[in-house]
Amino acid sequence: MDELKARKITQKTFADIIDVPVSALNEIIKGKKNLTPELCVRIEEALWISARFRMNLQVAYSLWIAKQKESKRIERVKAKLKEYHIGNDTISEEEIENMIFWDKEQDHVNTFNLESIYA
Repeated sequence: MDELKARKITQKTFADIIDVPVSALNEIIKGKKNLTPELCVRIEEALWISARFRMNLQVAYSLWIAKQKESKRIERVKAKLKEYHIGNDTISEEEIENMIFWDKEQDHVNTFNLESIYA
């Protein structure tokens, strides 16, 4: 976690501060374990980084991973929609984002660089 390096805090010390095992923190940093809302609240208190921002990153990363894992299944869904002549063009992803993310400056997360965040 770049933030810990910048503040010269070891993973062991930070794990102790936010009350999690070092192994759990390491798995979160490597992207093997998901952040929870509870943990995001503790991180917010420790580092003054918005819990909402952290959760948005986690959700965006989880969705990105899910899309990678489900790509073949998604293609089958699209094929079935076409087979049954069911259109899927009623609302775009961008329109949904505009409805959900009222403050795109803070809440909109680009997924292209999420791997580096959890590396």
